[in-house]
Amino acid sequence: MTTIYFTQAKDEYIVSAKEHAGDPLICAGISAIMCGLYNAAYTLPSVKLLECDGFTEHSGDVTIRFSGGKEAHAIYTFAIEGLRLIEAKYPDNVTMLPKSGGENVSEI
Repeated sequence: MTTIYFTQAKDEYIVSAKEHAGDPLICAGISAIMCGLYNAAYTLPSVKLLECDGFTEHSGDVTIRFSGGKEAHAIYTFAIEGLRLIEAKYPDNVTMLPKSGGENVSEI
């Protein structure tokens, strides 16, 4: 089971994926979204990548923390909504939990 933790506090965003989903296709979908999020946070000039921990083939764990204005908010929302679609299709393999202290993106 993969657990996705997400939080937003002011202009800082954190998305973490923990453990493997148990199905390579589900893991690939989650990895694609997380890689896209990292790439956007790393390359967009108005977004500051603050932390990227993980991205190893075997761990299944990655944390991406970044800050910024509207573009940071947009890539965060895009990633969370994509991950929610995977969770909706595969609820036995993926769960999403807002991390305490952050705002729930569903209110956006």
